[in-house]
Amino acid sequence: MAPRGYRMLDYMSDAFVEAYGGTMPLAFAAAGKGLLAVMTDVRKVRRKEEVEVGTISAPDSHALLYEWLEFVLLRYELDGLLLPYCSLAMERSTSGTTLTGVMWGERFDPLRHGIKRQVKAVTYHQMEVLEEGGRWRVRFLLDL
Repeated sequence: MAPRGYRMLDYMSDAFVEAYGGTMPLAFAAAGKGLLAVMTDVRKVRRKEEVEVGTISAPDSHALLYEWLEFVLLRYELDGLLLPYCSLAMERSTSGTTLTGVMWGERFDPLRHGIKRQVKAVTYHQMEVLEEGGRWRVRFLLDL
């Protein structure tokens, strides 16, 4: 299995994505790219713009994955940005986990990137964040 990546899983009507990586930040980075891949061809996105992630905090890993995916989706919906490339760092404390980082990508161009499906929302339904044998795997369902 590659160091990080994503794949689409079979699901009746929504998009079910599995992402993985050697660390939790790598798995989360792959999850963000997987979310965007549901909507467009991320292979055609160039690294033209840089966006600071800022600080995303949550009390547990499921809530952090949800907040991260919402951040990626909102950058697309509000700013028209496809940001599939990122470098993330996480810090755990007794109050939860904090995610910071930098993302790269460009403005969405429907003629160049193409339109696949519209994602309405990220959901907690069937969400998983697991460490298995020193590798991280996340799964999440997107409402289409």
